Amino acid sequence: MTSAHDLLPALRGLSCDEGRPRPGEALVVGFSGGGDSVALLDLLHRMGEDSLRLVAVHVDHGLRDDSSQDAEFCAEFCAARGIEYIGEKIDVRRLARSTGLGLEAAGRRARYDCFERHRRDRACARVATAHHLDDHLETLLLWWGRGSGLSAVVGIEASTAQLLRPLRAFRRKDLRDYLRWRGLEWREDPTNADSRRLRSRLRHEVLPLIESVFGPGSARRMARFSVRAAQERQALRELSQRLLDECARPGPDGEILLSRGAFAELGPLLQLQVLREVASSLALPDHSQRWNEEHFRRLLRFLQRARTGQDATLPEGLQLAVEREDFHFRPRSTPDRGELRRWILHEEVLPASAEQVTFLQHGGADLGGSTTIFHADFDADCIHGPLRLRSLQEGDRMRPLGMSGHKKIRKLLAEQAVPRHRRGEQLVVEDSRRVIWALGLATSHDARIQMSTRSVLRLRVEPELSIAKQQGKDPGS
Repeated sequence: MTSAHDLLPALRGLSCDEGRPRPGEALVVGFSGGGDSVALLDLLHRMGEDSLRLVAVHVDHGLRDDSSQDAEFCAEFCAARGIEYIGEKIDVRRLARSTGLGLEAAGRRARYDCFERHRRDRACARVATAHHLDDHLETLLLWWGRGSGLSAVVGIEASTAQLLRPLRAFRRKDLRDYLRWRGLEWREDPTNADSRRLRSRLRHEVLPLIESVFGPGSARRMARFSVRAAQERQALRELSQRLLDECARPGPDGEILLSRGAFAELGPLLQLQVLREVASSLALPDHSQRWNEEHFRRLLRFLQRARTGQDATLPEGLQLAVEREDFHFRPRSTPDRGELRRWILHEEVLPASAEQVTFLQHGGADLGGSTTIFHADFDADCIHGPLRLRSLQEGDRMRPLGMSGHKKIRKLLAEQAVPRHRRGEQLVVEDSRRVIWALGLATSHDARIQMSTRSVLRLRVEPELSIAKQQGKDPGS
């Protein structure tokens, strides 16, 4: 157990993989006003010397009569500390009816869609949520009970390319002790104590039983077990991706052409892993739950008996055609070649004011303010012209902002769950020495804004179509 006054030093002592934010990182913080999120926001705010930039986002689901009081509490909490605050109200009941999701799933989708939108609008690196060790253990138990695969022993990860969970190493009791020690108030959601909810029963009945059987420290031992499982799952994914690269090649319009001969040489378990990679490459990420174990096994049985000329429709609208040499997997929708556009790069050099440098140094560069126009700012003295805008090429690498080493841009795209057939659409900007910007993805750490910056190079990339609109032209003329 971590004592209340040691919680902040303990958070600073974590590695970045264990949930500590990177120095200078800009974060959208999910802020419900509950005890967990109040502890998270207070801890991150106290890490101010690490130059974190925080944007607290509260989503009012409108499911309780007093939910507006939660929003008022959150706004006042942030105002008292000078933290940027955004509050939104979303009709979750209507969302559930329109999507067919349950209320809990609809609320989760509404929250994360909102967080992601503001992450892009505020040019933040990731979304930070207040999931803690108890949440992680409850998730493990839920997934075990459902008979899940490796995900059941991985649980909630502390740090991914999109999400950060700084409290993942700490128990709920640690956070409540910290709040009382700091004299902080919080809002309590009565549904958290509803014993009719499975997660609540796990929290109040099953977790205490596990600790009574396995003794003190069992929760942290389970957490270490899940870390090792996550490492093994990542190794399996890398193997599966390598096998897919060896067995398949890209086809026209985003297809994956899987060699029938190479696929047949794999054992059934590896064949299943390769099919999972095909599905994750072509499917829409937010619909991936429609694939389950039975779907993959049914598809494998079909492929093992398939005859040339057969075809099938798969979950999420994927199309499969069996040809003489290959299995052709097509995404639900293919690009319309008539919509392909030329992109224009604009450059502007600005004198750097102290206020501007401080904002940009803390993550103010906008990597994608809209779906069609991209912006980013750099230290002009660190750019070695001329600049060139081009499509991603095999082997392109860069050092992303906040990272110590270089990474292949295709790996960054994979970490962001960009489907494999879309990765070839990635645009990059390079100077005479290196890639400085992968649009909508990352900017170069080597050309970042610093306090010593004298002038700012502001880049904007937009499609030719949008320029025609601005000038009142008919794009088709």
